[in-house]
Amino acid sequence: MTDAAIIQLFWERAETAVKAASEAYGGYCYRIAYNILCVNEDSEECVNDTFFKAWNAIPPQKPDILKAFLGKITRNLALDMLKRSKARKRGGAYAEALSELDEIISSGENIEKQTEDKETVTALNSFIGCLDEESRTVFVLRYFRFDSISDIAKKTGTNINRVNYILKKTRSGLERFMKKEELL
Repeated sequence: MTDAAIIQLFWERAETAVKAASEAYGGYCYRIAYNILCVNEDSEECVNDTFFKAWNAIPPQKPDILKAFLGKITRNLALDMLKRSKARKRGGAYAEALSELDEIISSGENIEKQTEDKETVTALNSFIGCLDEESRTVFVLRYFRFDSISDIAKKTGTNINRVNYILKKTRSGLERFMKKEELL
């Protein structure tokens, strides 16, 4: 079923909308949640909450790209769930990925807070838009979906060393970009 058809089901308030969205993007949303939470039960709960939130958001919203819309909801819910758990030590690829960006983006502030800042988000989107396809894919898989380096290598059909090189080069580029934009 196409995104447009699924969104239309939401607009019609058809009960099959959630099922169709879940079949199309449940695994994708679960992967995002699990990469942040590292707990099956919490990840499943987060995915269920994602579809509930989508049900309440569509309408009035009409997302252009349903996958991105659901991914963003999942990511935000998982991050909120992680904060609520007040875990002292954050696990999984989430902590590792944020620590990689911490020196570049945070400039002494809380990186999670700053990534929500509109100016920073606008700059990040601009930077990501200027990347070549391979770098953009690796960057998004690592810092949006929080995939592990080995998972990214498998998904992109390359090796771990290449992924590490791309990430290092992209982080350096991001640092230069943020300085140029006077956000560091």
